[in-house]
This record gives sequence, structure tokens and C-alpha cells, in this order.
Amino acid sequence: MVADMAEWLASDLPLPPGSPGGMTEYRRTLCISFFYKFYLTVLMQLKQKVENLVQLNLFLFINLSQNVQIHNF
Repeated sequence: MVADMAEWLASDLPLPPGSPGGMTEYRRTLCISFFYKFYLTVLMQLKQKVENLVQLNLFLFINLSQNVQIHNF
């Protein structure tokens, strides 16, 4: 996914060699690195949310299972 996005960004943001301001390769690399940093930040936040949900589910399961009474008829 990241590699596909890097290719898309490179094709979507073409900078001809004589672009004003120069440093076209640096500017392309900077754009891709900003996307990669964004991707990693979102990935880490999602991972933390999933871990929190797993812990919450485990906590609820343990507490609910301790309160369940089994009746033998």
C-alpha cells in the first residue's frame, strides 16, 4: 500500500527539472516522507485502539464470567 501510494504521489505531483525553487528530487522525497509519517502515525493510533478494545473485552469477559451462576436442574 505504501509503495503504491508513493508511486501515485510521484506521478500525481510531477515537477519538471526547471521548476521554480529548484530541488525537485528533494521536494518529491519530502512529499512522500510526509505521507509515510502520516501513515505510521495513523497505524500506531489504530493499533493502540485495537489493543484497548481487546483489553476491555477481556476485562468484561472475566468480570461477566465471574458473575454467572450455573444452575443444575
